[in-house]
Amino acid sequence: MNIKSVLIAGHGRSGTNWLLDVLDQSSATFCANERNEVCQSLMSELPDPSIDWGQYSGLESAWDWIVEETKHRFGERDPVSGSKSYLYSGLRGKLLHIFRTRQRLRALASIFHKSLSGEEWPAPPSLVKRKEMEEALLVLKINQCPALACWLLRNFAGKAVLIHILRHPGGVLNSWQRRFLDGKNEIMVSVNDRNRLESILALDKGVSATVKAKITDFLNQNKNDTFHSAALYWLYANERIYECGRKINGSAPGSREFDPRKSDNYLFVNYESFCKDPENVSKKLYSRLDLAFDENVKVQISRKSKDSVDISDKWKKSMPRERRMMVEDLLEGTLFEKMWH
Repeated sequence: MNIKSVLIAGHGRSGTNWLLDVLDQSSATFCANERNEVCQSLMSELPDPSIDWGQYSGLESAWDWIVEETKHRFGERDPVSGSKSYLYSGLRGKLLHIFRTRQRLRALASIFHKSLSGEEWPAPPSLVKRKEMEEALLVLKINQCPALACWLLRNFAGKAVLIHILRHPGGVLNSWQRRFLDGKNEIMVSVNDRNRLESILALDKGVSATVKAKITDFLNQNKNDTFHSAALYWLYANERIYECGRKINGSAPGSREFDPRKSDNYLFVNYESFCKDPENVSKKLYSRLDLAFDENVKVQISRKSKDSVDISDKWKKSMPRERRMMVEDLLEGTLFEKMWH
């Protein structure tokens, strides 16, 4: 296979971290988490991926270089699996694990080796197997990135695979409200969200007529509803990726999960289906990416997924009725209208 990189795309609170962790159980993957938000990272110099307006044009020749360089650097947010083919066993492996998991110790070591400071740092040559590291499959997770996702789909068929994980917006927004809004000034959040929606209408000429109408209607009402504005961005970002992926694959919208026999470089994962059968969905993903799905991988995925069904359904009991009705209205007339029926 000629796949050089995998991008996990979706919204925060949609299982993107879980999916990254599942793929991290393979000995042949190098998993990097949200490197675009790490100031020392090469990926921090990429254009803002939140609105698709063609800003990645011209970067095609640089992407392979970014992928290869990223595989030689560790990040603080990355999952840490000890089952990698490019990691040594014994003392050297334990030392690297300590560096990756204990920030204070690494900060102390950075007094003598400045390269070890910061949220991203070069892999110490004496602690990794360089050849095996270069051969590993880079799995990158970035949230809310329709521009980057669609750009990869359009330009890197066969070389880059996009895994788009989608969760019911009720679950996403219920969790977002509890995790993100706590301690925030909602007026500032509302202003920034409205500006983002206005930018979508001004910049993205490919936004669907349905989504455009929903955003326009909200803006014309001049409401300061942070929940509603966040829901509209969820709809825009995910429909943009979904529509682009289905066009690339030549598939009709509405499928609940990907078929590895038909998929090219767009793989769609329904979060709720993933929660109900994590082993089977993971096995399909591993097969598509040509990764070995051995007993150790199976056991680790089972261990990490034991509470998945309870987590996926919890929002239904805590979200107020008026919010649930708003979410249902949001989905009406969109590509996702019947996704969870």
